Amino acid sequence: MNLYNFLQTGGFPMDVNVLDNMQKAYQLFNGIGALAGDLSIIKGCELTGTTVSNGVVYINGEVLEFRSGVLSDNVVIVEEPSSSTFENGQVKSTHFVRYATFGVAVTSYPWASFKRAFPTKDIAGALEQKFDTTDMTAILERIA
Repeated sequence: MNLYNFLQTGGFPMDVNVLDNMQKAYQLFNGIGALAGDLSIIKGCELTGTTVSNGVVYINGEVLEFRSGVLSDNVVIVEEPSSSTFENGQVKSTHFVRYATFGVAVTSYPWASFKRAFPTKDIAGALEQKFDTTDMTAILERIA
């Protein structure tokens, strides 16, 4: 993991390059979502009645906050830009909040395609409970 040591005497040289490097580090978290697979529910998104709760999902290589809503057929990605006034007086978009929620858009993802991620720590136990072909052979021999 890359690391900055901000707590130093003498005044840390904070500039846009430092901030850009930090943002690139955050993007590494999207790689963790690949463990779950595309269109996965990583956390939350519990159905209560007709409402799906807040959570975290993985869509097309991006880990996104899922904002709760009334259950619908499609999930969309919303991007909300916010602007800041620069020293020269220009107003520019500087912050982009992206999240997934139910909605209608040109690009959408069927909610039915989303699957809950399986905790990797549970894989061994799940495999032990799977039916083994050796067991099947023994059962067939007993039937015969």
